[in-house]
Amino acid sequence: MSTTFPSPSKRRNRVYERKFDWDEALRLRDEEGMTLKEIAHRFGVTDGAIDNALQTLRDPTYAERKLTYHREWSRENQRGPCRGCGEVLVWTNVPGRAGLCPRCTGAERAKDGVRVDELLCRKCGEWKDDDAFRLRPGEQYARRGRGPHCRSCENRARQAYRERTKEPCIHCGTLAYKPSEKKRSRGRPSSDVPRCRPCFQALQGGRLDERLAGLHLQPEGNR
Repeated sequence: MSTTFPSPSKRRNRVYERKFDWDEALRLRDEEGMTLKEIAHRFGVTDGAIDNALQTLRDPTYAERKLTYHREWSRENQRGPCRGCGEVLVWTNVPGRAGLCPRCTGAERAKDGVRVDELLCRKCGEWKDDDAFRLRPGEQYARRGRGPHCRSCENRARQAYRERTKEPCIHCGTLAYKPSEKKRSRGRPSSDVPRCRPCFQALQGGRLDERLAGLHLQPEGNR
């Protein structure tokens, strides 16, 4: 039997699904005197999960106290000084972390790509003024708030993606941009289906059947 219960985390306020019936586990423990391992074997979970469920049912504040304890323990034992400045505490419990605070991480990344009045484009390898790069808040410490690629490289990459993801026009079969790549009006794509520009213009002017006939295609009304 599965039921749902709210998370003890007030910040996330999530709802999880129980893997076993807590009330039944409590009855087996108190009334039938079964051990934690026997109850765990019956429900297919660990004895630690059974113990956690029983303590939560008996003491409503148990889950919150346990969460607070683990949070405080993590802050005391899984953080260390930044190896760059030594002033800010950073998390050290995740393998592969650089051990640097955001500011020192930005300084480390900026060593070979930032000059006094220029930035290096990671795509084309050219040094350009700051205005040649789009603003990106995530790079506030590394590149004065600018992205890693210049506007020209980003535009070329965007156009290449649009060309690569074209779909057949629903009228004539010519490759056309996806609806999500077309000009938007009030936050919506100009079309909900792939449609090439000539077919779109013919449709707007009421000449779609004439266009399809000129392409030796059967008009849509006769398909």
